[in-house]
Amino acid sequence: MKQFWCVLGLFADVAFAGTALAFFGLPGTPVLRAPTPTPTPTPTIIPALATCTSKLNTCLAAASMRPRFIDNGDGTVTDTTTALMWEKKTTDGSVHDVGNTYTWSTGTGDYNFDGTAKTDFLDKLNDTAGGGQHCFAGYCDWRLPNEEGQNTPGAPEELETILDYTQGNCGGGTGPCVFPALGPTQLIQSRPDYYWSATTIAGYPPTAFGVGFDFGAVTFFTKPFSLYVRAVRSGL
Repeated sequence: MKQFWCVLGLFADVAFAGTALAFFGLPGTPVLRAPTPTPTPTPTIIPALATCTSKLNTCLAAASMRPRFIDNGDGTVTDTTTALMWEKKTTDGSVHDVGNTYTWSTGTGDYNFDGTAKTDFLDKLNDTAGGGQHCFAGYCDWRLPNEEGQNTPGAPEELETILDYTQGNCGGGTGPCVFPALGPTQLIQSRPDYYWSATTIAGYPPTAFGVGFDFGAVTFFTKPFSLYVRAVRSGL
């Protein structure tokens, strides 16, 4: 029920009917759906069993109490449930700044992934120009999170896994519906606060999915549109 009202609130805030079609640059009616909340996870056991041979029960018990999110102290946060490592956003005006927006595509040709989300964001994190000598946090495989499991067979809807319906607007308070461990998350009522995913809508190449952390809804946008981003990698 809480998701239902959140989605109604999103309709009221962004006004998808009528003029919103021109706003998104899309023919027809935009697809809007509320994602299914991520169930309460069972903590993943991280330690190698080789280190637990003498005190296996003690080791496994300690692992089961490990927090879901671990701040790695290098601008990244590891989710021990999904085995994903996330970029922790900042407010310092750098490439990690929470207020930066990027396009998915330049909008030419086949709407390939050639917008500023690649050239000004991921290429910098992965130090493409420097040949990978100075990649963010020492990793050169940063990417946009998947949605719908279309980019990798069996992949989860990654961007939705950091939605937290007990937080912010979705929890009866204010602010974004996101796990606090992820750091700042954009929330601007006067414009869409959506984050790009890596997933193109099947059969409709000009568009890709975006997830909003204002009310936890998912919709699509034309790829030349500017949205926020948060990088991720398969971290475990």
